[in-house]
This record gives sequence, structure tokens and C-alpha cells, in this order.
Amino acid sequence: MTTFDLSDPALLFSQEFIDDPAPFYEFLRAHAPVWEMPGSGTFVVSTAALVAEAVARPEEFSSNLTSLLYTDDAGLPTVFDMSHRGAAIHVLATADPPTHTAHRRLLQPVFSPAAVERIAPFVDAWSARLVEALVETGRGDVATGLAEPLPIQVIAAMVGIPADDVPELAPSVLRSNDLLAGVLGIADMVAGAEASNRVNGYLTELLRTWVPTADGATACDALTAAIDTGAITVDESLGMLVQLLGAGTETTTSLIGRASLQLARDRDRQDGLRADPSQLDRFIEEVLRVDGPFRFHYRSTPVDTELGGVSIPAGSRVLLLWAAANLDGDHFDRPDDFDPARAALRSHFAFGRGLHFCIGAPLARLEARSALAALLAGTRDFRLDPENAPSFRRSIFVRKLDHLPVLLD
Repeated sequence: MTTFDLSDPALLFSQEFIDDPAPFYEFLRAHAPVWEMPGSGTFVVSTAALVAEAVARPEEFSSNLTSLLYTDDAGLPTVFDMSHRGAAIHVLATADPPTHTAHRRLLQPVFSPAAVERIAPFVDAWSARLVEALVETGRGDVATGLAEPLPIQVIAAMVGIPADDVPELAPSVLRSNDLLAGVLGIADMVAGAEASNRVNGYLTELLRTWVPTADGATACDALTAAIDTGAITVDESLGMLVQLLGAGTETTTSLIGRASLQLARDRDRQDGLRADPSQLDRFIEEVLRVDGPFRFHYRSTPVDTELGGVSIPAGSRVLLLWAAANLDGDHFDRPDDFDPARAALRSHFAFGRGLHFCIGAPLARLEARSALAALLAGTRDFRLDPENAPSFRRSIFVRKLDHLPVLLD
């Protein structure tokens, strides 16, 4: 087992962790399943049992997002405190019951499995178009050519954003997502906040001028109807749209990229899935477990509490390491083996757990299946480009490929 100095507050921010987090997860589970990151007021939870326990105690481990971590000039973790920026509006993923329950009930019809299946032809058409462009040249970047552009098109359609607006809006959405990366300095945090303001301005105007669609199937339809009845405010609606755009891009982009990397390294598995595409769903679930989109999500502690025998003061940040829980040998048999044939495939933590289980999980699974099916059907083989190595986004939050150069036949 690789050893780590737990007195070092910058461990989560190291390039070693960004590139290959599994050894650090293993060390934490064995030596500090609830680790207080020195000097930061942040507690990191790494075992499946303790992550599940914290999720089941929302009164003590609130989903309200009150602060973020970023990096100071010395490369050390620093708190970006949002509690002094006016009254916080907590919605959907950052809300606790009963607010979370009401918001989820409002949007559930938009992201139900049946609703997601109705958009499948749109997703398949985009997947085919993007893969065709990659195959045409015989080489390309799956991260920027497929994994990134597909989800932004799909979540925009689900929200109700006109297709003509997506090219101009997308860069600001992606830039604002970097606010959660943790490795940004204050200048980049400010730039991310400015991008977020641009997105908010666009969405404000979209809601103000919204004309209900014929089938009422978009998120904007659901939210504007709820605004009209007084069930939610405009600010709450904006918050939910921002979350949908952020999660709808990050989660699926990460999943498609990581699954494509797995296949690019394994010609035999490619051939097996080409021969039997029905196994794609099991393959995707194992990718989610082994190296899922989000490393963690934040929780905050409104009261003094404890977890795993460790005292956690009120006002602390808690990082629930989904990715570490997914590699916990006390929860999964042979956790380091990539095995799509394993039992209970969907018992992983990649989409969260409990009340806040990802509302967009059916959509992410559909998009990944569509993108991979198109990539497999459109090629005889695709493999890593020996002249250009894959690279991951510098982020402690999301496990996303910046680049995945491949050769395609």
C-alpha cells in the first residue's frame, strides 16, 4: 500500500491524486476513514459504510452548499465562503427536505425513464453525427469531439434552450462548472463566477420570455408553471436550471470519456460489445463504479456531530467520497477488478445515494449507451494515439478527461 502524509493539507490537490486517486482512497479507508484535512475545517469520508451513514443523517450532514475549497497562491486549500453573500437559496441537490422533496417532485416527470426514452432518437442522431466526424479523419479527440458536445446538446434540449443558442452558451456553462474544481486560484474563481453570471443572465431572460411548448415536456415548462402558481420563486427556478446544466454536462461528459478510455485500452472488450451490444449497460455500470464522474459531493454540518468516532464541529465541510466508497472491499467483492459480470452492479455510489440520488441518472445512462454504441458501430477498432497521451481535467471534484486522442479504423 502506498503511504501518504496525512499532515499535508494539500494531498487532495496534488497532481498525483488528480491522475490516479485510487491509492490515496485505499490509504484513507485503512488509516483515516474520516480524515480532517489539516487547517481547513474539512472532513473527508472514504468508506462505503460511513458515506452511507452520513447520507442517512441529513439533519446533521446537510446538503446546503455554504462554502467551496479553492487553492491559494501557495497551493494550499482555502475556503471560498458563500455564507456572507446574502441569503442563500438552496435548491434541488443543495436543498434538504422538505424543500428538496418538493423540487424533486416538480422535475421528476421531466427526467423520468419514460421521458428520457422519448428523447432517445435525438440523442442517437447527435451521437452518430459526432462519431461520423471523428471517424472521417481516422484520428480525433473523443473527449472534445464526443464526450463534451453531446451532453450539452442533450441537457439543453431537456431544459428547453433553443438549439441556436447552445454554441454561444456552452463555453460559459463549462467555465462556470470549474468553480467546483478546487484547484483554481482566486483569479480563476472570479472568472468562473463571471461565467456563472452570464449563464444566469441568459436563463433569467429565457424564463421571462418562456412560451409553453406543445407537449410541456421541458424543465422550463415545469418551472414556469410552478412559478405561475406560486409554488416556487424565479430565483429558485434559476438555481435549478443552473444545477441541471452543470450536472447534465459534467456527469455525462465524464462517463462517456472514461468509458471510451476503458474501451480504447481493450480491443477484446470492444469486439465483445460489438458482437453483443446488449452488454453495454453492464459495462457502463462497472465504469461508473470503478471510476465514476464525481469524486465527492459536499455536505455541511449545521450542528456539532460525529462520524466514525471523529468529532465534527458545526460549520464544517464534509466531503463524501463516492469514488472511494466504490472501491471499498468491505462493500464490493474484488473492488479493483473491472468486472461487468459482477452481481449487484447498481449498488455503486456514482450517482449518489438516498434522498439525493441523481435525478438525471436515467439520462446519463442513455447518453453513454448511445455514444458508445455509435462509436463501436462506426469503427472496427479505436485505440489510444501513441503520440498523444490522454489527460484528466485538474479538478478534485470531477473525474473528467480533458483530452482523449485516439486512432480510429
